[in-house]
Amino acid sequence: MGQHLSLFVAVEVLLAGAFDPLLDGRIRVPIQDQVVVDKQEGYASSVSSQEAEREVVPVEDASGAAANIPERASEPEEEDDDKPIPRGGYRGYKASSRSSTASSSSSSSSRSPRMISAQDPDLTRKIIENIGPESALYHVKPTAYYFRDDHVDGWLSPDFETIHRKLYGVSPEEHHVVKNFTNPYGLPPTFGKFPHSNLMPEFFLEHVLDRLGTRREGLYEHLPKVNFIVEVGSFQGHSAVLIASILDSIAGLEDIPVLCIDPWTGDLNIWANREWDADVQHWASPVRDGRSLLFDQFMTNVQFKVSKHLSPNHILPFHATSTVGARFLKAMKWHPEVIFLDSAHEEQETLIELRLYYEVLAPGGILFGDDFNWPGVKNDVLTFVAEMGWGRDPERVFDFHILPATTTSGGSVLLWLLHKAKYV
Repeated sequence: MGQHLSLFVAVEVLLAGAFDPLLDGRIRVPIQDQVVVDKQEGYASSVSSQEAEREVVPVEDASGAAANIPERASEPEEEDDDKPIPRGGYRGYKASSRSSTASSSSSSSSRSPRMISAQDPDLTRKIIENIGPESALYHVKPTAYYFRDDHVDGWLSPDFETIHRKLYGVSPEEHHVVKNFTNPYGLPPTFGKFPHSNLMPEFFLEHVLDRLGTRREGLYEHLPKVNFIVEVGSFQGHSAVLIASILDSIAGLEDIPVLCIDPWTGDLNIWANREWDADVQHWASPVRDGRSLLFDQFMTNVQFKVSKHLSPNHILPFHATSTVGARFLKAMKWHPEVIFLDSAHEEQETLIELRLYYEVLAPGGILFGDDFNWPGVKNDVLTFVAEMGWGRDPERVFDFHILPATTTSGGSVLLWLLHKAKYV
């Protein structure tokens, strides 16, 4: 109680000579063990972790003036007060009583670091050609975490019944939202129609669950297990069913709630083009009584899967916009360990969602999405990463990956992933 911890951030940047044509000296990343690299301004001498504890390394900035990197403080000792504790209907982490004090701030170059342009039309091709299956271009690996718990008053992972009661006013035993759906328009279940369901089982297992230590111990065992998942933008329920099916296959995850936030109104493409575009007509839901039947189709699909094999204790529809959904999570202090952002795909809208959902993401959690190839998504993801001071601001430590994947139809898609540090 009241103990002050020094701050320590060490990040390791994975850059190799093969990336030089792509990087073109436009990324400036301050790191403690390898100091500051700027290919246009020159290199500073690397120092070991032990040397970094004792000395300040001068780095030449654009004007030739030395910018000091502060001494690295000692690592904080492990404490037991952030172990999971029971909270009735919650899986949660106890609010830390630790307070933090920052090490002395360093003077640095006044020139703002430059980011790779989000408008580069060849970015997707270059990532795949120069980097390969896992992107190191936007990969910062925290080797320690930044302790800043004074503003965190506890974060909670609600269980299925808690969410069900809050959203629908009854327990699932009284009236289960999925099992008791009446399907008033008599819609049949539809799978395989929508061409933009890009979440693959292998990606979710390897790049999401494995990073959180759900399936194995070792590198990620210190991070929280998955207790609460949010999908923003569920459409007809294909990816929600996929996530729930994967959870069913892993012992101990059979009852993990998957909260699906969506207004189910349809996007611009549906409303503007459904009259003449045969592709849109193929997968868009019909309009009845002045509204789209997307929600009814979602519920029909989920209900069908639950009737066959899927656990009924996963999928929970939340009929709300993405902004209302994020603010509701914040108000309830429900912080998911995994958020799949697959909603608007429109420029500026995605940026708003990124800001809102990164804030409610649990420490150590993962926020990810698909369709990085889409201009609106690519622009807003890169804008968010830049404004968060990725690689520059030690108070905002997170991994950033761009990962290619192959769809069931054999096509290629780029997914993006943000892995938040355990303590923020």
